[in-house]
Amino acid sequence: MPVAGTDASIVVTSFRPPGDGPFPWIVLSHGTATTPEANRAIGRYRPLPPIREWVRRGYAVVVPVRRGYGARAAGSISATLYGSCARPDFRRAGEGAALDLLAAVAWARAERDLDTTRWLLVGQSAGGFASIYTATKHPDGLVAVLAFAPGRGGDPDKRPGEPCASDRMAELFASIAPRVRRCRCCGSMPRTTGSSALGSRSSGSRASARRVVGVSSS
Repeated sequence: MPVAGTDASIVVTSFRPPGDGPFPWIVLSHGTATTPEANRAIGRYRPLPPIREWVRRGYAVVVPVRRGYGARAAGSISATLYGSCARPDFRRAGEGAALDLLAAVAWARAERDLDTTRWLLVGQSAGGFASIYTATKHPDGLVAVLAFAPGRGGDPDKRPGEPCASDRMAELFASIAPRVRRCRCCGSMPRTTGSSALGSRSSGSRASARRVVGVSSS
């Protein structure tokens, strides 16, 4: 599907529970590997254990592969657009990822069996970061964000627990915080998983952590 404001497109896979709907749904976002080759090898991202759990609980699952990943990846989008470890451009990374996720959201909202008033953004590591950043755009119908170890710029082999420019990432989160709000509990959300459900190796934050973020009305 096309990504607004670009000449690129992304691939999306969807999974549905039995029945006719309309179903609540999630947009499930992948993390980032440490090499361009590994990012290309992601293929069509389908982490089946968490997908099956969400579907079992009655949710449809929409799984996009963002630009720079999978079979359509050309070179390293992180290197060309988002800077290096020494000089990362996290805000540009957030804006680019938000375009991709919003393209997936637009596709899902046009599906007649998906409930446009009940959906979530869910992601791990760079996918968690992308989900939180996308929430600042206040897309209609978004109930909450579930982010596991959100961040960017990690390398668990070379720099375990020390992602690139973590102070700059903290500053960015602080700057966008007024546009979202954290909540202790979201009653409509299923009690699902810790960080291991979306993958145990994070490329983002200093430690595995779950973040639940509700969308601000302002």
